[in-house]
Amino acid sequence: PNESLTTDDLKRMRMSMTAKMEGEASVQQQSAPQEMSTTTTSISQALTMTTPRSTKVMTEKFGISQPDTDVRAILVNPAKWAEDPQFVKTIVERDPSSSLLPRFHMYMALNESYKAFAFSASKGVVDSIIQYSISLDHQDTSGATPSFCGKLRCNTKGTEYAIYDDSNDPYGLRTGKPRRELGMISFKKKLLGPMTIEVVMPRVRKDGACAQFRPTQPEESMMRLYKAGRTEHMFILRGVVNVAPGGMLELNHNPSHSKDGAKVVFQAFKRPSGDWSVKYMHPLSCFQAFNIMTAIFNNPIASGLDALPAAEPLMAAIREVGDVQTLEDSVTDCIEATAEYQRAAEYHRAAEDRAAKMKDSMEWRAGLPAKEQ
Repeated sequence: PNESLTTDDLKRMRMSMTAKMEGEASVQQQSAPQEMSTTTTSISQALTMTTPRSTKVMTEKFGISQPDTDVRAILVNPAKWAEDPQFVKTIVERDPSSSLLPRFHMYMALNESYKAFAFSASKGVVDSIIQYSISLDHQDTSGATPSFCGKLRCNTKGTEYAIYDDSNDPYGLRTGKPRRELGMISFKKKLLGPMTIEVVMPRVRKDGACAQFRPTQPEESMMRLYKAGRTEHMFILRGVVNVAPGGMLELNHNPSHSKDGAKVVFQAFKRPSGDWSVKYMHPLSCFQAFNIMTAIFNNPIASGLDALPAAEPLMAAIREVGDVQTLEDSVTDCIEATAEYQRAAEYHRAAEDRAAKMKDSMEWRAGLPAKEQ
């Protein structure tokens, strides 16, 4: 595959994808709320940009390696691997028009002015089991449309979740091709301490190739294999859910199992505007990141993060920049250094005041007659 795209590649992509994606783009434009129309586009429209700068953006954000890459592949496949990877920034918001059966939307943050619609998730109950249908359409999330791309299913307690692709044939009994599992999410709460979260996903190589989990019977599911300790073809991301005002959730990935080799590959926090900033990088995909956020919104304890106030605007702005821990440490160091400087300045002023008083006293004494001194 090509390492990067040229302007001509993207022009050919535009020609080959226009007819294919025209219907999807028009549906998104018509179904999206009117107030978002000035800032929201679609992924397919973003792919038609052909300036040198937009070519670079599309390559870096989506890892495009073939001119005929389609929208579904961009969003479902893992983010592009790099020696020094950068977060892919997205925005997730709750649909205010649906309270009984919640709906959520994810947008790719192309820049400060534009965002591109990516996914919608709609809650449903099937045979007393809660599941979320994930769709490429802003409104229609049913499993009977071409825009349907997967589902998130949880247990009755809302503590374990399984991520599936768009197949409705779980074990391949009808089609001969079993449904693919794309990950699982587990929340655990002990008596003492905060809740923890684990995301188990298929192992991903640097070239984007993924391990395949297509169980033909329940015993072969990722959940069963994980609980049995058979994790040789899995990546395990771990994090802590600190339910507090301004709380942020991070997932760490440590493929080498070294003490200092863990890397943050997922970050999510509520913004002052009420929506969520969600950032991810390789080995996660946009689809997996959205399912993780949907599970957080559905979990009885973790969902408290969405109900609590967001971070202060200054801290939210710092978190948007990138390396959150380094920036927060730098801010703390600056605050401590400023306080130390202020203490030193106050001490210096006090010393100057004492010296001036002593000088005045000595000059006063020097002016007195000898017998009065």
